Amino acid sequence: MGSRSAIVRRSPGYRLDIGTAHFDFAEFQNEAERGRTALFSGRYEEAAKRYRAALHLWRGPALAGVTEYLASSAGPRLEEDRLSVLERRLDADLALGRAAEILPELAQLVAQHPLRERFRAQLMTVLYRCDRQADALTVFDEGRRVLAEEFGIDPGALLREVHQAILTGTPALVWPGAGPVPLVR
Repeated sequence: MGSRSAIVRRSPGYRLDIGTAHFDFAEFQNEAERGRTALFSGRYEEAAKRYRAALHLWRGPALAGVTEYLASSAGPRLEEDRLSVLERRLDADLALGRAAEILPELAQLVAQHPLRERFRAQLMTVLYRCDRQADALTVFDEGRRVLAEEFGIDPGALLREVHQAILTGTPALVWPGAGPVPLVR
C-alpha cells in the first residue's frame, strides 16, 4: 500500500484509502477505455493491444479471499466488466482477421457462458470465416435450443443478425478488413 493508506469505517462496511499506491482495477478500467476508443475509431491493432493489457491485469476470480457479502455484492459487476472487455478484444481480433487464432478460445468461452449471446455470435462469425458454415449454424441452433429450454425465449437481435448474415453470405462476415460489423454495438 501507499505511504498514506488507511482503512476507514463506512456503512455498510469499510473503505480502503490506498494513498499513492496503484490499484489494478483502476488501471484495468483505463486500459479498457483506451481500447474502447481505439476500437470505435477503427484502430483495431491498438484496441486489441489495450484490451490485452487490461485483461493481463486480471489474476484469478475477482475479490477472491474477501467476505462473502463483498464478493456477492461487488463480484458480479467486476466479472461483467472483465467479460465485456474480453468481448471487445475478440471484436478487435475479428477485425484483424484472426479468426483461426481465436477459434479455440471462443469455443471454450461459449461452453463456459452458454447464455452469453455475444460470445456465441462471435464464435459463429469465426466458424464462418474458417469455412465452417454448417458448424456456425449448429452453434446458433444450440443457442436457440438452450434459450428456449431454459427461459422460453428466442435468440436476441445480435444472434439473429449474425445467423441471417451467414445464411445470406454477408461480406462483412467474410472479409476481415470489413471490421467487426455487426458485432460492435
